[in-house]
Amino acid sequence: MTAPATRAFRIGACGAALLGPAAAWLRESGHLDLASSRSLLDVWLVVAVASAGLVVSILALRRRVWLIGATGLVLNGLVVSLYGFLALFFGLGGSR
Repeated sequence: MTAPATRAFRIGACGAALLGPAAAWLRESGHLDLASSRSLLDVWLVVAVASAGLVVSILALRRRVWLIGATGLVLNGLVVSLYGFLALFFGLGGSR
């Protein structure tokens, strides 16, 4: 049995639910530019950030914070699946 969620955990989980979409928006708008010559590094960063949000969303579901957990699971899951596919495809030598 897990401990009930505190208010601080709920606020943190709410922020983590938006981590992946926020990182994807920053990359698409051009504000996440770590290395302009290697844009694949930015894609892997988005995948890593969204994966962290995914883990926190799963923890929120385990603590019975259903709405925040489900929202984070869907939003971060979409970002991880899309950008993870792009990172693997182009990282393995795929081209347009």
